[in-house]
Formats: sequence, C-alpha cells, structure tokens
Amino acid sequence: MRAFFISILVVTIYSCNNNENSDPFQQQVDEDSKTIENYLSSNGLSGNKIGDGIYEVNISGGSGTNVGVDDILEIAFSLRKFDTDEEFYEDTSYIFIPNKGFFLEDVTGNNSGLNASVLAMSAGDISDFYIASPYAFYTSSGTLNGVFINQNQIVIANIELIDSRTEEEQKVYENEIIKNSIFQSALEADSLKSGVYRVTLEEGTGDDSVSTNSSIKADYTGSFLNGDEFDSQSNISFSLGNLIEGWQIGLENLKIGAHVIIFIPSDVAYGADGKISNDGSVSIPSFSTLVFEITIKDIS
Repeated sequence: MRAFFISILVVTIYSCNNNENSDPFQQQVDEDSKTIENYLSSNGLSGNKIGDGIYEVNISGGSGTNVGVDDILEIAFSLRKFDTDEEFYEDTSYIFIPNKGFFLEDVTGNNSGLNASVLAMSAGDISDFYIASPYAFYTSSGTLNGVFINQNQIVIANIELIDSRTEEEQKVYENEIIKNSIFQSALEADSLKSGVYRVTLEEGTGDDSVSTNSSIKADYTGSFLNGDEFDSQSNISFSLGNLIEGWQIGLENLKIGAHVIIFIPSDVAYGADGKISNDGSVSIPSFSTLVFEITIKDIS
C-alpha cells in the first residue's frame, strides 16, 4: 500500500479562531459544518456537536465513564467518504494513547479529528462521527485501499470504544493474548522475564552463547500476532545491545544454530510510540505484541 498523506494539524480543534474571515482553514471548516448539519437535519439524525466541525451520532451508549488523554484505549473503527459512503479504511483492534496522537497504519500524518472524536466517547460507545475535511485529509488527495480520496473530503468515522486500560492492565491483557496464541498454536513455551515467551524449535550447540553484549548473525522473520509479516532478514549482523529489550531477553543464553520463536509484549518492544518508517508512515502500530522466528547463525 502506498503511503497517503494526512495533514498534521497544529490547531486546537475546540478553539479555532474565526476572527479572520480570510482564513482558508476556518472557511473550509465552516463550509463543511453547514454541509454536515444540513445532511443530519434532512435525514432526521440527531447530531451532537463535539467540537468545531465534528459531529457525533450515537448508535449505542456505553458505560458513561469518560476516557482521558493518557488512557490506553482500544477501539474498532472504519472510515468512509461522506459524499459516496465508500469505506476506505478499517481496523478492528487499534490501541493507542490519545495524548500521543492517532496514527493510521501505512498512512503518514496524525489525524486530529479521529483523536478528538474518541475523546468524546465512553467505554462501550458506538458512534458515527462526521469530521470536517481540515481535521482529516484537507487539501491532500490520493488513493487509499482502492478508493480515491478527493481534496476537502468530509470523513465519516464509525468508532466503537472497546476498552480503556491502565498501563498495568495493558500488560495483563497482552500476556493473556500471548498465552492464548501459544495455546492455539499447540506450542510449548518457556516464560522468561518481562512477559517474554520463547519456543525452542531447535537447540544450538558449541561453547559460545548469547549475552547482551554479543554481536550476532541471524536469520529472522517478524510478524504480528495475527500472522501478518512486517520484516524478514537473512544473515544480518547486529549488536544485541542496540536492539529492543525483548530481543535481549528472548535470545539470552542461546547457542549457534538455535532456532526459536519469541513472543514480545509491547512494553519491551516499541511501546506506546510504535515504529515510524522513513517515509513517515506507521510500520508497527502502538502497543503491538510482536512475534519473531529467529535462527542464530554466529556469535562473537
């Protein structure tokens, strides 16, 4: 999927200044707001204005407990075009911290409209949010998942707020899904520290063993728990101390020839920030639990 740019908005969406009538950003927000309000009215929909240019149509109410900007939130959401109702993006389990921003996988930029929408929800809510184009793609255009996104496209986001978790609750959650994945795969795994699990497919041999200070040559494949692969390398050399903590834990004491699968929770991987590619797109989303299949070729 080619990267598609979403404007990074530096304005605060709840307090846009409308004193300058020549401000093209605010003019577009005002125009989109009128379009959304007319649509909601003509279709008998009760829309709650949660911010300048953003309207919520609640489908199913939640617990009533509001979320905070530092909470760890899990949502399911889909995005569609306002004018054609074409769906162009979906994620059934996206986990993030609002204060760090809302990022779309393989799409560059930070969508402030989605972030603001989620902050208006409570756990269990399902809502449609009508988002003015300056808080989404604004003047950018291009094709995403086979759907052409035109400039100044109003976006409808269907969002379900699945859960709100603390940092410790997130660790427990990831530990459970790792154990369930191992169980479903009928694998036998050793529990290491910090929630890392290791499945040994083949024992190594020799006198040398991996330590944090080791330089290693290895083959590896990295994937998410759902099996989607994000990286694969052969005969790559690296210093283990420069890698994520989960690798240091998972490879410790292995010998040359060892073939293992390691399951790494996000707090010893890429955590709340995830990993951003050089083009600005998200290669590893926030709070991703990772799986690596690794063969140790050499140790020095």
